[in-house]
Amino acid sequence: LWFWWLGAWLRLFGTSVTGVHLACAPFAAALGWGSVALARRLGSPWAGLAPLATPPVMAQLVRPELDLPLLACVVWALVALLGSRWRTFAGMGVLAVLFKEPGVLLCVPAGIMWALADRKWTRLPAVLAPLAALGAWGLLHGGLADAERLPDSMGVWITTDFPLAV
Repeated sequence: LWFWWLGAWLRLFGTSVTGVHLACAPFAAALGWGSVALARRLGSPWAGLAPLATPPVMAQLVRPELDLPLLACVVWALVALLGSRWRTFAGMGVLAVLFKEPGVLLCVPAGIMWALADRKWTRLPAVLAPLAALGAWGLLHGGLADAERLPDSMGVWITTDFPLAV
């Protein structure tokens, strides 16, 4: 999804550095707004701005990489989860996975919230929505979704050196 957004933006507004930065701006704004909303849910709105001031996050805010939309979706998914808005969580979780696969990890806090809350079975599809999105992506893309393979030397290391070390 991110590369479609970026490609459409650059086609419409040109391929300048400023154009790339402006393409990142809505996601950077969503990340900032979501961070403050998440911090507000946790008790301190100003604390939500602190992570945005760290150099790695500040660098991400203007770079056209997959982490920016992933971070924005994850923050808003957590805000929805803390507000018990399960459908919104499911939607943001699916978007997070479609931007970048680590969004599937949203199943963990959702599963914990589901287990600690009322355990309504009707909410379980929302908990598993990011996982379902990753599975659907894998089915659609087939061979592109194969697991990464370890180098051949890693297998040898595991079978010979590791047992000796233990």
